Amino acid sequence: MRIVLGLLVTAVWGLSFSMIKIAQETFDPLFLLVLRFVLCFLPAVFFVRRPQVPLRQLVAYGLAFGIGQFGLLFFGIKAGLSPGLASVVLQLQVFFTIAFSALLLKERMTRGQIAGIVLGFAGVSVIGGITKGSVTIVGLALVVCAAMSWGAANLIVKKMAHADPLGLIVWSSPIPAAILLPCSLAIEGYASIESSVRSMDWTSFGALLFIAYPTTVIGYSVWNALLQRYEAARVAPLTLLVPVFGLASSMLIFDERITLPKAVACGLLVLGLCVNQVSVHRRQVPSAPHIKETLS
Repeated sequence: MRIVLGLLVTAVWGLSFSMIKIAQETFDPLFLLVLRFVLCFLPAVFFVRRPQVPLRQLVAYGLAFGIGQFGLLFFGIKAGLSPGLASVVLQLQVFFTIAFSALLLKERMTRGQIAGIVLGFAGVSVIGGITKGSVTIVGLALVVCAAMSWGAANLIVKKMAHADPLGLIVWSSPIPAAILLPCSLAIEGYASIESSVRSMDWTSFGALLFIAYPTTVIGYSVWNALLQRYEAARVAPLTLLVPVFGLASSMLIFDERITLPKAVACGLLVLGLCVNQVSVHRRQVPSAPHIKETLS
């Protein structure tokens, strides 16, 4: 069941890059992020209880998840990194998550898991090498930092082992929305925001709803639940399949051609995931690792 849920989430996340591209034809990037988190908060706040965690942890997750991960990602794209390459570079969160967990939570890795990660990284590297689009040092650095922020957000989730995953997403969403709104007004301008709202059609509105609900509310609630229950090394590598689903959805929606190098890259990602999961099952690690008190 863990694998099935993880695959469903990565499929939704892969499709979300096409939905973001559709939505960005109407909305500016920062304002799109504001709308995303506002919709994640409303109307769910009236039906979902606030998670029973300290406010500082809720704020830390909102900053790492909303500002660090998504804010830096969109700024990185704006700074010159192509969206396709950004989706690949963002998968470095796998290595940051596992490294943070090994360092702070003392989660051990087997040689099989390491081999699986290496294969996955090889697949990501191949995709990065065949992705067309401009690359800037600033844009690349920002998206690498976004991946690091995602890894930090994953670690915060593991610390909040008993927090309601859905409540965590809903109640942390106002934090990035409140910070990103003035940024959007200052950088993109009120006139641009007003124009985008006036020009919104059913296609862009549907893409916005997909980004907010299946991608963020449902997707990250399931993701956080998996992180709370299993070791990071068992869960994080699943996101290596996001570029695979991203390429497939782009082929179906935008008629992108899947070349032989792209097929090889996807095969490496799938093989890396399989090696990692086989190693996990052989190891038979307890599903509730101890979290050191030093993290409190």
